[in-house]
This record gives sequence, structure tokens and C-alpha cells, in this order.
Amino acid sequence: IPKSKWKWLLISGFLGSFFPAFLFAIAETEIDSAVASILNSLVPLNTIIMGFTIFKIASTRRQILGVIVG
Repeated sequence: IPKSKWKWLLISGFLGSFFPAFLFAIAETEIDSAVASILNSLVPLNTIIMGFTIFKIASTRRQILGVIVG
């Protein structure tokens, strides 16, 4: 990976991995564990819905099947 890309890689990693997990851990202290579990299991479905509605990205059958099975 070129050095010029490291800054964006770190920002992407922070926003995509650390930040959501950190916020989820804080939310766990305020809501019931069952609700947190349901919300966590809906992440793939929400990703497909938001990808379509916001970015107009069409999901493949394989992706939708993965969400249903997962």
C-alpha cells in the first residue's frame, strides 16, 4: 500500500471498525441485551437497504441470500 493511502486507510478503519463498535458498547449500557442482539443481527439487512436507498447500489441475489441465511 502506498504511503499516500495510509491516511485514508486509517480513517476508514477508524470509522468502519472502531467507531461503530465503540458506540455499540456504550449503547449496551443503556439498553437491554436482547434489544442489542436484535439490532446487531439487523446490521447486514440495514446495510443492503441503506446501500440501495442512499447510494442506489443494487444487491445481487447472492448478497441477499447471504443476509437471509446469516
